[in-house]
Amino acid sequence: MGFLSHIMEAEYVFSPNVEPETLHTAITTAIRQLSSSGYAPAVPEQGFKRYDLQRVKTFKKAGVEAREDLCVMCTCTSKLMKFVDDMAFCIGVGPERQVVLRAWSNSRVGQGDLGKNKKNVRLVIDQVSKTLPPVDTTVYAS
Repeated sequence: MGFLSHIMEAEYVFSPNVEPETLHTAITTAIRQLSSSGYAPAVPEQGFKRYDLQRVKTFKKAGVEAREDLCVMCTCTSKLMKFVDDMAFCIGVGPERQVVLRAWSNSRVGQGDLGKNKKNVRLVIDQVSKTLPPVDTTVYAS
């Protein structure tokens, strides 16, 4: 996929010591801190399609149950062309009580993003990692 992909999916595993609610707070704080870079909270009606939301809430790691109340949705608007990308971060708990974050970014328009969706996710994860570093990362599409 790489350079011309229009979607980014990854899962980040955090220590069992990390509370899901703490991770949720860290994500929402990171999005607020990035608001000057075009990030903004979103609601599903603003562009998410029903199948996209279901895809985001389905973890690829075996046995991870999504916490419906701990999904954060936002958008990122590019500065120059004003393209809007939908982003979602869903938190789940695995069978060994590890906290798993599913990060997803998708372009609303076109088939290539020149790496923008990967950058979208990376910026939020970098902010979160300052206080809650993940112990494992798996990128499914970038």
